[in-house]
Amino acid sequence: MSGDSMTAVRGALSNNASPTTPKENGHTIQPASNFPHPSSGSASDNTPLCSSSELTHTWVHFVKTFVIVFPIYALGYFEFSFSWLLIGLFIFFCWRRNTGGKLSRLSKALAFFDQDERSAKQSLTTSDLPPWVNFPDVERVEWLNKTVRQMWPYICQVVEKLLRETIEPAVKECHAHLSTFCFSKIDIGNKPLRINGVKVYTENVDRRQIIMDLQISFVGNTEIDVDIKRYYCKAGIRSIQIHGVLRVVMEPLLGDVPLVGGLSLFFLKKPDTFETS
Repeated sequence: MSGDSMTAVRGALSNNASPTTPKENGHTIQPASNFPHPSSGSASDNTPLCSSSELTHTWVHFVKTFVIVFPIYALGYFEFSFSWLLIGLFIFFCWRRNTGGKLSRLSKALAFFDQDERSAKQSLTTSDLPPWVNFPDVERVEWLNKTVRQMWPYICQVVEKLLRETIEPAVKECHAHLSTFCFSKIDIGNKPLRINGVKVYTENVDRRQIIMDLQISFVGNTEIDVDIKRYYCKAGIRSIQIHGVLRVVMEPLLGDVPLVGGLSLFFLKKPDTFETS
C-alpha cells in the first residue's frame, strides 16, 4: 500500500473518532459538552411555577378591571344616568362606615373587658381568698354558717346581756369619773357572724381536749351608744367589722352530760377591726 493511501486512511479514522482533550498528568479530560449544566434542570422546573403565578396574577387583574368597568358599561348600555352609580357608591360607603364603626366599638369593648379581667387577676392576692382555698387542712363549713344565721337573734340577746350585766358594772367600778357610765342603746344588727373556715387539731394534743381555729369575719350594722350622765358625754358606734382567727378550746372532755367541762374563746392575735362612730 502506498504512502498516500495510508495517509488518507489515518485521516478518515481521525475524523470518525470521538474528540478528546489533551492529556493532563496522564488522564484524559472529557469535554464539558458531554455533561449538562446543573442549572438547566432547575430552570426547566421553575418555568411552570413562574408561568402559573403570572397567569393567576393576570386573571386577578382582569377580574378587578372587569368589576370596575362593568357597572359603567351597564349604565351606558341600559341608558341609565351616571347619578345612579354615584348613589350606589354613596350607599356602599355609608354601609361600610357603619359596619366599621360597629366593629371598632365591639373591639374596644372586648379590649376593655380583657384589660379589666387582667387588672382584677393582678389585684386579687392570696390573702383575699378564703382560707380553705390556700390551706387543705382548713375545712369549709357552710352548715355552721346556716346554724349561726338561725341562732343570730338569740346570740344578740346573749351579747346584750353580757354588755349590760358584766361590761357596764366593770366600767363603772374602774374609775370614779365613770360611775354614771351606761349603755343607752345596744343593737348588734341583723347581719350574722360568718365563719370562713375551721381547722381542727388532731395531732400533738391532749386526748381530753378539742382545739379548733375559726376564721371569722363579722361585718355588721351594729349600733351601740354609751352615755356618761355626769359629764353629759355621749358616744356611739354605727357599724363594726372584725376579721381574725378565734381559737376555741373545749376541755376537759367528760363521760357525762354535757360532755365538756369548760369552754375557752380567745383570739390568737389582735383581730383587724374597723368601726364607724
